[in-house]
Amino acid sequence: MPRIRYASFLRVVVIAGLFCVWVQIMLAATNGAMDKDAEELMNSNDTSEQVLALVPPELHKYLTVHSKNTTGNSTERYGPKNITEMRRAIDRMNDAQTIYNEDIFGPVQNDTIIIAIQVSAAGE
Repeated sequence: MPRIRYASFLRVVVIAGLFCVWVQIMLAATNGAMDKDAEELMNSNDTSEQVLALVPPELHKYLTVHSKNTTGNSTERYGPKNITEMRRAIDRMNDAQTIYNEDIFGPVQNDTIIIAIQVSAAGE
């Protein structure tokens, strides 16, 4: 019985060792491609061309390049800092009645789907 346990333990160790060697070889074969920043990879011409190749030509006008994509958790926020400034900005935008992104999506037609965002002041 001890031989069988030793053989199966040795088999697991050899397989794990071969797996580790394989991972090292694969990481060494990347030639430092993992050292590039994600932004550098996304801004390279090859990547842009690959993405454009995946998208049908009639949808290319909807693709836009964003130089800096910040999330809601970002500490660098621009714009109103308090609630009164936010309300004034919302009132200004509502009074303007502007259709945003019309240059990208085209003019509004009768069958155009419109997404409206309503801000309620019911909490007051």
